[in-house]
Amino acid sequence: YQRRVHGNPKWDHLRAILQCGIDFVDPITETPLLDGPTPTVDINNIITYLKLLRKLWLQDGVFHQFAAFREGFDDVFPSSSLNAFSPLELCQLICGEQDVIWDTSKLTSIISPTGGFTHESPTIKWLKEEMLAMDQSTRRKFLQFVCAVPRMIPGTRIEVIKWHGTSRMPTSQTCTNQLNLPVFSSQEELRTNLLEAIAHDGGFHERQA
Repeated sequence: YQRRVHGNPKWDHLRAILQCGIDFVDPITETPLLDGPTPTVDINNIITYLKLLRKLWLQDGVFHQFAAFREGFDDVFPSSSLNAFSPLELCQLICGEQDVIWDTSKLTSIISPTGGFTHESPTIKWLKEEMLAMDQSTRRKFLQFVCAVPRMIPGTRIEVIKWHGTSRMPTSQTCTNQLNLPVFSSQEELRTNLLEAIAHDGGFHERQA
């Protein structure tokens, strides 16, 4: 292992980290990872340190929380009933399909214009056309920007509100799946500003015109 590390260009970064004097404790909670004396992490024991840290974060450290969650879940819905589904099927039912698929009819059903917008408003029509033209990567970024989830979760609805502020940049409120759009003068203007907004992926991206 040491030979592989020394021959790796990232060795200098690892060595700099080790020189900080990391002990065998959880770096977040400072929970000791070993009984007895707490050694310092070095090149010879770093793999052991990482394995113990992973075990704490993903097993021992969350066991009681997970058990309590499962007990509460069983009070509402027997978790054994979920055995009828594969992990992939459960993921699709809860999180939506991996591919974001929509057509004109689907967009009409999930988009709810309000605040003065209707489905006949030019800005809403342009929005739908741009959403149809998006590739998979851009569709996921759009959903991340508006809904904070890069998938079409079953039952997703997007409220598109007419924005009356001075900014020409679309904004969003991810807690309510709300997209705030100014009234654009052309589809090109909508496309340019929408793509810039979702590229920032901030949820509340705002810029003065």
